[in-house]
Amino acid sequence: MKPDRNYTFLLFDPDAVHGNKIHWLIVNHSVNNTGDCIFPYVGPNPPKRTGYHCYHFVLIRQDQKIDPIPFLDRRHMELSELFRKLGFTFFDVLHQTCFYTRAQ
Repeated sequence: MKPDRNYTFLLFDPDAVHGNKIHWLIVNHSVNNTGDCIFPYVGPNPPKRTGYHCYHFVLIRQDQKIDPIPFLDRRHMELSELFRKLGFTFFDVLHQTCFYTRAQ
């Protein structure tokens, strides 16, 4: 991470029963700032008999500071819609990794 840049941290589950679920979203994070939390962390807890869920951790480079308030009022949102609202493209993604968990 570069000290003069802002970043967004995103954790989401594309395998959620009702569509993509955002489990954690922090914008305006930098080396010297913990950022603005839009959605506080919600841990994995897939419903029974829904199989494996892949949870994606994504680090995104921001070109400018983001207003964390106005438009994000729900945790179920397509990634393309979220990126559009935040002003990102997929080229802004610096790192992505995932882990799997299985519903009981």
